[in-house]
Amino acid sequence: MTLKDEDKQQLDRLFLKSLMHWGAPEVTDEELAYFRERPEQIDKISAPVNIHKWFLIVGNCAGRTAAGVVGAAALLVPGTIS
Repeated sequence: MTLKDEDKQQLDRLFLKSLMHWGAPEVTDEELAYFRERPEQIDKISAPVNIHKWFLIVGNCAGRTAAGVVGAAALLVPGTIS
């Protein structure tokens, strides 16, 4: 099943809106209309958004941990800070 350019743009907009939490947290009329016409698209939106959110959370935690370790090492090892 191929999507038209308009459908692809609308799908991308819904995906980004879900990922970035743009707008109100409740479901809009635009989203209801889109998914009523294409119920098979629900999993194509919700699954990737949830996976991306986990990658963002894990990356954030790993970055903060690495920064903390480097900062602690700089304070604890003599001569690293000039």
